[in-house]
Parts: sequence; C-alpha cells; structure tokens
Amino acid sequence: MDKGSENLLERFLDWSSVAKYAQKSIVTLVTNDIITGDGTKLKPLASSSRAEAAVMIYKAIH
Repeated sequence: MDKGSENLLERFLDWSSVAKYAQKSIVTLVTNDIITGDGTKLKPLASSSRAEAAVMIYKAIH
C-alpha cells in the first residue's frame, strides 16, 4: 500500500476532525482509494453502514 502525504487530507473540509493519532492511517486509506468520503468531506465522526464497511474491506483486500 502506498502511504501518501498528510497534505492529502487538506482537500477535505473536515480534515481537522480526524484524530491526530489516526491521520497517517486515514491518509493511507485515502491514497489507496479505500475510503473516499463524499467528495468534499471525510465525515470522520459519522457511523458507517454495513454496506460501506463491506466495500472498505473488499477494497483493502483487492
């Protein structure tokens, strides 16, 4: 997996809501298109649906 750059989060309006300890992991997930947010926000404090979790797991494996 590509690690990416922490500057990548700045394209999301709510990037500052991502916990400091999780930022590097979130950058890796965004860099590898495992999570995409809604285009302008990551929504780090929102709950994920079962379907969204399944898609993330699928993308991480493949």
